Amino acid sequence: MREVLDLARSAAVTLTGMGSATPGCSAVQFGVTTDAEVAGFAARGAVGDIMGEWFDVEGNVVETNWSRRRIGLGLEELRELSNVVAVAGVSRRSTRSAARWRVA
Repeated sequence: MREVLDLARSAAVTLTGMGSATPGCSAVQFGVTTDAEVAGFAARGAVGDIMGEWFDVEGNVVETNWSRRRIGLGLEELRELSNVVAVAGVSRRSTRSAARWRVA
């Protein structure tokens, strides 16, 4: 696993999806989580997720039970990379958050 994460850190371009914290969001559609769990994340301030890590409107990480069990680069580590491209769907709130997240 360490080798795979090291490869991710050294990638020429880091492309990731960005989901929203709304009912029926992509994480729910793909069976990764449930609407009830996403509602709990939203109640704690989450507006979206990148790579399974949830964030608020200011781009801060929202600690969830996912934070302790996910494997991958975290938002703070992604923020340090100069080559990240995050693709968001139609959620305006997530898109605004993405802009703030990158600038932060």
